[in-house]
Formats: sequence, C-alpha cells, structure tokens
Amino acid sequence: MLSPNNKIICGVDLGSHRLKIAAGLLNRNGDFSSLEYTSAKSYGIGAGLLTDISSMSRTLREALGILERKIRHTIKRVYININAKDLVSRYASAAMPLCDRGNKIVTAQDVSLIKSQACSLGLKLEEEIIHEFPCRYVLDDQNEMQNPNGLYGHKLSVDLYLIAAKLAHIENIVKLTNQAGLEVEDVVFSGLAASLSVLDTNLKTRGCVLIDIGADLTQILLFKDNILRFAEVINYGGNNITQAISEVIKLPFELAEEIKETYGSATSKDINDSEEVMIKKDDSYRPIKRRVISSVIEPEVTQLLTRLKEKLDSSTYLRGIDYPIIITGGTGLLDGLLELAESILCRPVKLGIPKAQLPAQNYQPRYGKDLLSLSSRSVIYATAIGLILYGFNLKQENKLTIFQSPDKNIFTYLTGRMKDIYSEYF
Repeated sequence: MLSPNNKIICGVDLGSHRLKIAAGLLNRNGDFSSLEYTSAKSYGIGAGLLTDISSMSRTLREALGILERKIRHTIKRVYININAKDLVSRYASAAMPLCDRGNKIVTAQDVSLIKSQACSLGLKLEEEIIHEFPCRYVLDDQNEMQNPNGLYGHKLSVDLYLIAAKLAHIENIVKLTNQAGLEVEDVVFSGLAASLSVLDTNLKTRGCVLIDIGADLTQILLFKDNILRFAEVINYGGNNITQAISEVIKLPFELAEEIKETYGSATSKDINDSEEVMIKKDDSYRPIKRRVISSVIEPEVTQLLTRLKEKLDSSTYLRGIDYPIIITGGTGLLDGLLELAESILCRPVKLGIPKAQLPAQNYQPRYGKDLLSLSSRSVIYATAIGLILYGFNLKQENKLTIFQSPDKNIFTYLTGRMKDIYSEYF
C-alpha cells in the first residue's frame, strides 16, 4: 500500500509567462487514477532565471493551493523544471582498463565508475550535471554497444552526452521551492520533460526533432536510437512575438498577448483583406485588420524558424535525413505556424500533444475533465505532464536522485559537490 506522500506525483513548470502545475494521483497498485493541472501568471522569472524569489514563491504557493483543492490532497514534494540560455550540453568521454592482464566480466560497478569519470572530465567548476545520456560503450577499442554488462573485455570506454546547469541556478530553484513550503524531488531539463509527454519510444528510436517554444526560450532536442543526441536552447520565444505586436500596434503587453492568441496568424495569405478585429483601448473600441496583426507576427515567426533551421542544418545527425519535427508549447497553437515551419525547415512538421494515456499497466486511468475538453491546447502543459511521467518512471525503476540523499539537504549536497570539484582541479 502506498504512503500518502507517494500517492501524488507533481510537476512544476516555471515558465516565464505562466507557471504550470500538474499532479497525477496513484491508486493502490501504483498506477495513475487521475490527472489535474492549473496555471497562473508568472512573476519574478525571465528567460528561465529567477529575478524575484519572493514573488515567484508566492505565485507557486497560491497555484498549488488551487491544485490541492482540485485533487483533495496536500502536495509536499515536486519535480521541477530547469531552463535557461546558459544551460549547456556537451559530449564527454573516458576510458579505463578493466584489469592488468587478460579479460574480465564488465560489472555494473565498472559501468558506474567509467560514467563517473566521464562526468568529471566533462564538468566545469561552477556546474552540476542535470542529466547524462550514454551514447555508446566500447570494449577493447572495437566492440561498440549500448550495454556492456556481463561481457568480457580488457578495456572499457564510454561516450556521454551531458546537460549541465550553473550551481547557483539550481540553488535558486531549490530555495524558491522550499520558500513555497515544498521539497524538490528532482530538477529536470524542460525539453527532456516535454519529450516524455509528446514523443513515444518508436519515434525517438527512428529519429525525430522536438522543438519546444516557450515564452522567452526555445529548446531543440534531437533523438536517434532512443538517445538524446543534441540539445540547445535559443534565447527567443513567444514573448518576442507579443512584444512586436505591442510596439507596432501600440498596445499594452497583456492585450497584445490576448490578440496574438485569439486572432494571430503566422501567415497572412489566407486572411481576407476586409477582416477586422475590434480592440478595446482606453474607453473605446477601434478596428484593426487581422492582416495587419499577421504582418507583425509573420516576420517574427520567420526569424525564429530561420534560426532553428540554422541549428538543425549544423547537426551532423540531420544531414541528408528528413527526420520529422514535432513542435510543442503554446506558440505551436498559432494559426499557420506548422505550415510555415514545414516550408522553412523543409521537413514534415506536426503539433506535439501530450499523451492521452499515462503509463498505467492494468488500469484505465480517469483523467481530469479539462484535459479531455482542451485537446490540442494541452500542449501548454507538455512540460508539467512530462515531469509527472519522469517521476513515475523513476519510481518504477526505484532510482534515487541527488535530492533523495539520507539527509535530504540539497545545500549539503551542493557544498560537498563543490569540494569534490575543487579537489579534482586543485
């Protein structure tokens, strides 16, 4: 039987425009029985970096109160996303002899040790690794594989793909969460979380690209052989489009955001010249042609897609291969964006909608009514739902995170980590 704390898996998406929270409830068998979510306007965060912890923690606490009333449970621990323009990804390699003479069987301890060495070599002083993805293992410089456990060999090598964040950034996220009365289960790269909710294993094995367009940042992830091969964060998002509307049409930012979501289009070719939108400004209404709104949006979207194409064309994994592109995030709902993306990126593009069914084995989950009624608009919650799936997978595999050490103190862990790095370099 599950303890009360294990009945709920909660994901918090710290978005620059809106804070999104989702919670999945587990039944006695450990399967999902329901899913609920909520959102609130974000304060004190920009481009993934916290600028006002007090305001953001207050917003988080108030949104959690709404969600707790929906699920009729208290939320104590959360999986939370991390995303910023200074988030880094890089490859790291290491090699070690398995024994002085002859061969030996590779053990789980050998695999753990070689990965640890590669992580140390690929880590800078002020960073902490968020995720590590083994791309390949090599035995005796010639035998490549995904899992060397149980094989004989004399020398073991590994190539890892790492995603790392600044230690200070992690500390700020933990402080924010604690100030809201919560504990951190784990910190997860936003793009990885979104991929768990909108991509299936078959698609990631064949090869695909996920583009998650956020308010300030856009993330690109490339999967092949079910392994993350490339990830990058671009400092450009939906807020850039809104800001352009606000400046050109001279509207308050919030009104420009509403206009974009309700009447905006990424292309103007199908918009009738006579079609107008009535916009309230001060105490009166004034008409604006939809084509004018679109003429502001189209160059901004084109600029974003052009930058994405440059990144994709620079990846060796994509040369000559038309991997499908999946776009998620609220901006993906903009009329005409998918069609424009296909023409600029020169690859098939579709909207990435979170899975309709969470990974229950012998149980048909009951979903919150909002998820069923919103359909494609649930892309807004792709990261929050993905965080739930991330936590579910960890619990299924009985894996611990750096936040689940015996003392449960992240600051103790990070201090120890800084000492370890210092000893490695000096």
